[in-house]
Amino acid sequence: RIITITISSLLLVIVFLLIASIFRRFSHDRQYRQLDELRLFYRDRLAMAAASGGFAGLAEPFCTAPGSLAWRAVEDVLFAFMADGTDGEARLLFQRLGYVTYYEERLAARNVLIKASAIDKLGRMRCSSSTANLLPMLDHQDPEILAVTVRALSRLGAKEGMLAIVERLPVLLGKSLVTRKTMETALLNFGEAAMPALLEYR
Repeated sequence: RIITITISSLLLVIVFLLIASIFRRFSHDRQYRQLDELRLFYRDRLAMAAASGGFAGLAEPFCTAPGSLAWRAVEDVLFAFMADGTDGEARLLFQRLGYVTYYEERLAARNVLIKASAIDKLGRMRCSSSTANLLPMLDHQDPEILAVTVRALSRLGAKEGMLAIVERLPVLLGKSLVTRKTMETALLNFGEAAMPALLEYR
């Protein structure tokens, strides 16, 4: 009798896990389809706005709830527009729609993945005002956080970020907290402006 109950319980657990897995996959597939539809919708709206003279001043039609599918869709479309050369317009819209503030607030998250993602997004948005919020991340103990912060600051290109990185070079490289390739790429992103600081700190 005990064996029968045990086997039955195991079968129920297996069936439950199987159903949960199927439901989760179905839910994710549906979510991805909705996200794709929203990307197309907002891409068309942004393209029309850009064709009519720019979309940086048209923030209201693209206001969405932070963290929602629509929010993610607008973010993806803006990053795509930045890659296509409308960097300044998209950068302003990221600020006006609250994306910059949203990710700056997430820098305080304890979860390393959430923090690293926020740092990376801020770097990709290229809003130089985020530099001051990212500088404390250079003193973090997690190598992943340090690497993504160095990359983000190099994308922002602010002199404060460059000097902060150069000042910490011995520690970052000496303790292997950041790879040499990451550091070389970051310093190259700063361009010729990094040369005086590198010569000064040798």
